[in-house]
Amino acid sequence: LKNHPLPLIPLSASQCWTVLTSKNKPPLIALKYNFIITLSVFGGLQLVSFEARIEAVIEGVEKITAAMARQGKVPLSRREIGKKIGKLFFERNLINLHSNFLNPPDFFWEYPQLEPLYQMTAKDLEIRSRTQTLNRKLDIMHDLYQILGDELNHRHTAKLEWIIIILIMIEVLLAIMTKIELLYKF
Repeated sequence: LKNHPLPLIPLSASQCWTVLTSKNKPPLIALKYNFIITLSVFGGLQLVSFEARIEAVIEGVEKITAAMARQGKVPLSRREIGKKIGKLFFERNLINLHSNFLNPPDFFWEYPQLEPLYQMTAKDLEIRSRTQTLNRKLDIMHDLYQILGDELNHRHTAKLEWIIIILIMIEVLLAIMTKIELLYKF
């Protein structure tokens, strides 16, 4: 590689194209450049897959908000909301922790001079900004589910308060009836 006449990096987009399309390049160099571009394109394809998954989740959120607008109440149970929040965390975990498109592959430890080509291709595919957009969408959906969960918890708490009030009223009535009974016995 050191004796090769082609510069290894930094290359402009037109230089990369020249290297990739040149008929006089050594096969090993061509394979490495093709491999680098394939890595970043694969990261972009992974991101397309995640974007499609998140869009499906967004459609579910839209149905929930539409039902809330029609009915005026939360159409989900606390358990269903918990499941949906878990699904959001699962998706975020896949995108940010288990996907390889956010960081350069280990290949560049051995060939650091080739990393700028990868970074340039990843930048052209807008991988980082698209990932940030996905995370913002997940944040918004999480906030919505959190608000829905809080609303359901508030309703549950209000029901419990009414149950306690009714029980206290029953106890007071029983105490009054007991006192009245004692008065009539004398």
